Amino acid sequence: MSLPATHPLGPRLLAAGVATLLLSFAAPASGQTPDPNTSDVDAAPTSVPADGATASTITVTLRDSVGTQLPTGGNTVVVSSDLGSVSPTPATDNGNGTYTATLTSLNAGTATVTAQVDGSIDITDDATVGFTASALRFFAQPTDSEVNATITPPVRVEAIDGAGARVTSFTGTVLVGIGNDPSG
Repeated sequence: MSLPATHPLGPRLLAAGVATLLLSFAAPASGQTPDPNTSDVDAAPTSVPADGATASTITVTLRDSVGTQLPTGGNTVVVSSDLGSVSPTPATDNGNGTYTATLTSLNAGTATVTAQVDGSIDITDDATVGFTASALRFFAQPTDSEVNATITPPVRVEAIDGAGARVTSFTGTVLVGIGNDPSG
């Protein structure tokens, strides 16, 4: 390849009989390759009822090796969880370097959420979502009782998740109101 002497990349005469060719290289633009160590996996909210309907939104933000958010989409991001259901798969491409999915669960517990990009890049960051009891039910209902008498058996209420399983980690307050059944 030959460039005219007046071209910015053309030969330059440094000394008698010695020429040099100046070359410049631009660093690739941000957005070329997601970096697994700087990309993020986030969840909001981080605590939801385990009712199978209430969702936590999972957002994956792809970043380059210096931590700059990729400016465009085009990657395939699959969000996974060890508890519950993620949808859609793959995650929705928002066209700005972020991808979103939702996570729901019928079962109480803590989900660890991870993401993989383009089938081979495992994001090192993860997120956690706590699924909590979603309902209360009587475990033991009282029988008829006389005024000023002790209720037997004692009223027992338990916290359950959307699948009906007892949530033994429930620590909330339960208020039980006792009323009069006018039907007799």
